[in-house]
Amino acid sequence: MVQNFGSIERTPAAADKRVTFARSTRRGAHFPAASLLFAPGDRPGARQIRALAAADTSFLVSFDPEEDAGSSASASAERWLEVLTSGLTFDLAGLAPRVEAEYPAPAHLFGLSSEFARIPLEAVTLAPGPHLAGGRQMLPVLRAQALLTARLA
Repeated sequence: MVQNFGSIERTPAAADKRVTFARSTRRGAHFPAASLLFAPGDRPGARQIRALAAADTSFLVSFDPEEDAGSSASASAERWLEVLTSGLTFDLAGLAPRVEAEYPAPAHLFGLSSEFARIPLEAVTLAPGPHLAGGRQMLPVLRAQALLTARLA
């Protein structure tokens, strides 16, 4: 089961998308994660991610716990999908309409002012899947994660 984790973020009203990078924890381990940031109530749902994947051949939804695992997964508080790109799977968590996903304090801000932390935002977070535990910080994994993040933005 996927738990809350890390961030790359998108500002809600900005015409240009800005990103931050944070190292977060899942089960006590540090790993890179990116969160797209949205205004409260504007996070995409699984349907929107599936539509984006259908229009963009660089990635696909490889697992949807609500559709693929049956009704037992639908009781989860967090909505997430597993997405596949370049032969690697990543967990995309914090999807609407489930629990509002707050983002953790970023370790680094790219293109964002120090006032950024005061803006109320919700996050959809992309992180390497559990099978990539040993390679989460390897360049091919980080590159695929960065490219997928850019596609989702």
